[in-house]
Amino acid sequence: MKQINIEKLKVLKERIQKIQTQNIQFYIPQIGRNIIRFIKHPEADLPFVPIGYHYLTNVSVLCPLIVENRPCPLCEMADRLSISMDLTDQGLASHFEVSEKGAYWIIDRSISPTTPYLFLASSKVHLTLINYLIENIYGDFTHPYNGRDFILEKSKHGMYFVYTLTAFPNTSPLAKDEKELNEIFNKINVDFRNIFICQPNDVLKQIAEQELALKRQEINKTSDIVQLQEGSSDDFLKQVKNLGDELRRK
Repeated sequence: MKQINIEKLKVLKERIQKIQTQNIQFYIPQIGRNIIRFIKHPEADLPFVPIGYHYLTNVSVLCPLIVENRPCPLCEMADRLSISMDLTDQGLASHFEVSEKGAYWIIDRSISPTTPYLFLASSKVHLTLINYLIENIYGDFTHPYNGRDFILEKSKHGMYFVYTLTAFPNTSPLAKDEKELNEIFNKINVDFRNIFICQPNDVLKQIAEQELALKRQEINKTSDIVQLQEGSSDDFLKQVKNLGDELRRK
């Protein structure tokens, strides 16, 4: 039996304590219009860090391949299922695939001019922002002096939230003066990937195996129900046929 890895626990404890001392606030947009500004630290080469989640039946877990650049048992599970000779397993591959998002520092103009929040942009919003940057549609919209504010509109459709992003027509400064600008930059990190803590791979492997067993069980139950319904239908038709034969004999 393996002993508890104390060194791993010490590293994890240090990371958690570091996050707690940073007093990071995550951003949850309000329903309706939110006016926000994306921020890039002067020493960073991108205005975001990539974040990946695996959304499973009862839990969502961070993807270590995207967050920490190390092997991910759930991604490996998806790859293995996708090339399986079993069609049922092939169909389960997409369930284990990662959903990639972007983590951005932002300012919400309606809350505070100098309080940065960490915003987990949905895959759609994240891809939209990447395309804006690649195509140079709005230039460097994170620029501290000539960047742009955005309207982030949040609406609810059934059980899900939908986000749309609209750029302001004109550029504007992030802050009113250098003092305010420095205050903002002093509150954000150059590389804030370590804020997101992935579980150890042995734990993720166990989660992947348990999830696969659960999904297979669900499929087997569905298959049993279909077979039972088909069997019931066959029995009913046999009864009708027997009744008809009996009536003809009379």
